[in-house]
Formats: sequence, C-alpha cells, structure tokens
Amino acid sequence: SGYSHVIITNQSGIGRNYYSELEFHKFNEQIFNYLAEREIYISDVFWCPHVPSPDGNPTCLCRKPGLELFTKAIHKYNGSHSDSVSIGDKLSDIEHASKLGIAGILLPSSSNFQI
Repeated sequence: SGYSHVIITNQSGIGRNYYSELEFHKFNEQIFNYLAEREIYISDVFWCPHVPSPDGNPTCLCRKPGLELFTKAIHKYNGSHSDSVSIGDKLSDIEHASKLGIAGILLPSSSNFQI
C-alpha cells in the first residue's frame, strides 16, 4: 500500500533487566513472522529501553509520551505527520502523537487480543 509500518514502544523491561535486548529482538522476530504469514509486514521498531522515574514520568526524550521516536520514524521513512497514524491501546499512545498532527486510532486493551 506504499506505507511503512513502524512500531514505537516503551520497553523498560530491558532497563530493568527483566529481559535482554536480544530477547526483545527474538520476540519481535516471532511476531513479525506471524504477521508476515498474514501478509502484514513491519518496516521497523523504535524502542525506548529506559526506566521511568519512580512517579512514572519519562527520564529521557525517547520514552513515550515523548515524541522523539515518532519524529525519528517519520524522518527515517520520509513520511509526514499528516500522512501518519498512531494506533494504540491506551489513550496516551495516541494523545501525544496528535501533538505532532498524527491521527490516532484507539484499540481495545491488548489483553483482549489473542495471537
């Protein structure tokens, strides 16, 4: 369809040593293979491995609700804010992207999905 499909995700489990960056990539590979079997292809993943502050606020610019990863993805794929869509299962996933002029789609909680 001419679009790049990019995942932007907080992964503080890496920063907390719950799992390694390698394990994160292996998990993504399994998901990408599952999706590819259904002709859905992911172009890239942008992730923040940093742990939030004790009150839950970001300690970096890349952690959502920060906009750095959205901006990097749009720049890397020569996209535009107006041609981008943010899909998430939390209002915060789409609220902050809207500050860049990115349209949002709110999905039901991921706990309702099965793969």
